[in-house]
Amino acid sequence: MKKFLTIIGVCLLFVTLSLSGCEILEEKENYITVNVSPTISIALYESQGKEISVWDKVAIGVPVHIEIIKDGGERLTFDEVTNAYGWVNVVGSFNLYKEQRIEVTAETRGGFEDFYEYKSGFAMLLWDTVDATADFGGTYAWHPTVPIEMRNTNSTY
Repeated sequence: MKKFLTIIGVCLLFVTLSLSGCEILEEKENYITVNVSPTISIALYESQGKEISVWDKVAIGVPVHIEIIKDGGERLTFDEVTNAYGWVNVVGSFNLYKEQRIEVTAETRGGFEDFYEYKSGFAMLLWDTVDATADFGGTYAWHPTVPIEMRNTNSTY
């Protein structure tokens, strides 16, 4: 019996000494922080579809509604006005979890002179793109260009 107790004591001592250096394991973060800063631009087109050069005309002062949406749920919304260059820039941030995506949508709130919105702006960031370049707990920066197409109501510009 004494031999049995000695073996158990030695085993307990071995286990205690083996585990004495262990620290509590920290849980790793299971998301990647994505900083989103889209540039919303307005491209002007003649009614036949020919683009008008920014050297000829720029859509200044156009109200634009922008939404940055994480996986169809959490969202950031902005109502801005285009600057002297015909674009708007906004900034947002999300914690992106595995298999989620981020979408940016942009549409005008009204026309510009005799132009109307023909095609709203859209961009999407997929999980695979983020996962390929950033680790969990890290950050990823996304800077999409999101063009809105406006057409002239007249036959030619």
